Parts: sequence; structure tokens; C-alpha cells
Amino acid sequence: VPIAQKFSNIHYFAISNVESKNDLQPFINKLPSRINIVPKIESPTAIINIDEICNTLKTKNKIIMLDHDDLFSSIIKNNENKEKFQHYIKILIDYCKNNDITVFEKYFEELN
Repeated sequence: VPIAQKFSNIHYFAISNVESKNDLQPFINKLPSRINIVPKIESPTAIINIDEICNTLKTKNKIIMLDHDDLFSSIIKNNENKEKFQHYIKILIDYCKNNDITVFEKYFEELN
């Protein structure tokens, strides 16, 4: 936090494993308002709570990160049907398109 307050060239702060607004609140309370908090979406719970998460963000240009690999792993860990993977992604992408939210997508890069 002191570094973010001291250096005005810091504009983004990514937070992993965001599943609800409660995961963001400590950062929103401590980081300067000029910093765009970027939640990393990695689970079905986060996608279900995406409206709450995005409404908690204070900046005008909202950005989220979607980690496909972690989402898929979370689905498997929760014993959900693997077919839900595409369904969750569609929900998230549609929400972001309809609400003018930028999505950065992280894909696993396969080694050949």
C-alpha cells in the first residue's frame, strides 16, 4: 500500500481468487482511488457473483481477468460436470459485454 500511494505511475492492481465483494473490500479501503483494481476470476462462485464483484469496483473503466485453467480446475475440484466450463465462460463474457467491462483472458500455453 505505501508503494502504491507513493508512486503515481501505478495504475492497476490485480487480485487473485476473488469470489465476492468481501475479497475486494480490504484493497478498496487501502489503495488510492486512482488505482484500477483488477479481480482475477477463477471459480464458478466468482462468476455467479460477477455483478456484485464488478459493482464493488470504483473506477470508471472496469477490468477483470479470467483464468481459464483455474476455472476448469475449480469445476473439476467441485465435482461439477466439465460441460459447464463453456457455460460459465459464456455467462461471464456476456455479462462483461453487456456492462462494458474489459476481460483479460489467461490461457494455459501448451508446450509442444
